[in-house]
Amino acid sequence: MPLCQYCGRELENGEICNCQQQDAAPQQGVPYPNPAQQNVPYPQNPNQYQNPQYPNPNPQNPYQANAQPNPYANQYQNPNQYQNPNQYQNPNQYQNQYQNANGQPPKKKGMSTGCLVALIIGIVLLVITLVVGGILAAILVPSMMGYVKKSKVSSANAAAKSYYNAAQTALMDLDMEDAKLGGTYMISSTGNQGVPFDETEFKSYLMNYVSEDMVNYSYVFVIENGNCIYSAVEVDGSVGSYPRSVTTSGGYDCNDEFYDFNELSFDKMVDAARQYVQNAPSGIGYDD
Repeated sequence: MPLCQYCGRELENGEICNCQQQDAAPQQGVPYPNPAQQNVPYPQNPNQYQNPQYPNPNPQNPYQANAQPNPYANQYQNPNQYQNPNQYQNPNQYQNQYQNANGQPPKKKGMSTGCLVALIIGIVLLVITLVVGGILAAILVPSMMGYVKKSKVSSANAAAKSYYNAAQTALMDLDMEDAKLGGTYMISSTGNQGVPFDETEFKSYLMNYVSEDMVNYSYVFVIENGNCIYSAVEVDGSVGSYPRSVTTSGGYDCNDEFYDFNELSFDKMVDAARQYVQNAPSGIGYDD
């Protein structure tokens, strides 16, 4: 069955289509007089869009004749245009920058400038601290040692004075009992020399007048005719005396002999007291 070369409508044999006017295509939406043509609302001139440059790929459809392909069909449909797998999908692109083959951060080679500066500053501060500490130690340590030494000597001298007063009071108690007190003699915690009375009774009286924290101190007394003329004690290795007190430079014994502080000892005080008694003038030593 032939087709109209203008509108593409099927024609009967010998039928002439009403659209013979090539340039007069019916308006859109205007129905054809033939009721059979009601389903073709928009008949168009098949040559309206013909382009001799592009042949009709489908001769059965006049509207596809000389159809020009879309020049922009592949402009945004290139599958490789934005899907380059090597552009943003390289797994090693950033991995090697911050991680090594074991997945650990790469080790820095050498020491950074900041660490080196911090190390130098730390060493300088340490040296300064050591120097300042040494200077302060050189100044303060002797002062502290002198203070400790002076404190020990003062404590020993105070204990010697307390023992001196206690011995005087004990002698007064013995005198009240009419004990023989005349002569020159020595009474010591380590031994006696020329004592004319029972020294155990004297020691019992003595401990009554000594404070409890001084009971165990070592002591020595030199007595003349019932009067204590010299006392010395030892307190934690330090020697004190009365009435002539020991100083940080040294001390005197009952013979007025001076001892350097480093040579001073309680044993020397006891020996000096014993010599004093032995060298006492004739007639001094015992009451008749």
